[in-house]
Amino acid sequence: QRLPKGRRSMVAPADRASAGELRRWVREPDRMVFGTVAGTGYAWYGEQAEAVKTLSEALPVICSGVALGQLFKGRLKPDPALAFFDGLERGAVPVAGLDDEQALRYLRRQEVAAGALAEGVNLVTARGRALGFAKRIGARVNNMYPNSLRILRQE
Repeated sequence: QRLPKGRRSMVAPADRASAGELRRWVREPDRMVFGTVAGTGYAWYGEQAEAVKTLSEALPVICSGVALGQLFKGRLKPDPALAFFDGLERGAVPVAGLDDEQALRYLRRQEVAAGALAEGVNLVTARGRALGFAKRIGARVNNMYPNSLRILRQE
C-alpha cells in the first residue's frame, strides 16, 4: 500500500491581529477557525477545519471555506464571496439598500449614486439581499462587484 506523498499545507494560521479583524465580519466567530491562503483571509467552521487541513496536505484543493478578503493595514478589503456567506455579520460595515434601478447599475458595474452609501466600505443590498460591496470615497463610489460576474446586457 502506497500513501500519497505529504504536501506542505497551503493554509497558514491567521496571526492574532488579523484574526481579530476577520472575527468581526462573521456572526459566530467562536465557531470559526481563521487562516490565510496566498494572502487572502479565510474562515472555516471549527468542525471542518481539521478535515480541510488534512485533505489539503494530500490533495490539490480548489476551494474551501469562506474567502473573507485581503488585509491591508489591519483592515479587511472584503472578498465578493463574503457578501453571500450566510454567517456574515451585517453590522461589520454600513448597509446600503439600493432600489431596483440602482441595484441593476451596481450589478452591471456602472456608476452608483453615492447618496445611499456611507463613507468607506458598504455592504450593498437590494430587497434585503446582499449583492456585494462598494466603497464610497467622498462623492465617488468604487464598485467592488466582480467584473467577471457583471450583467452585460438586459434581455
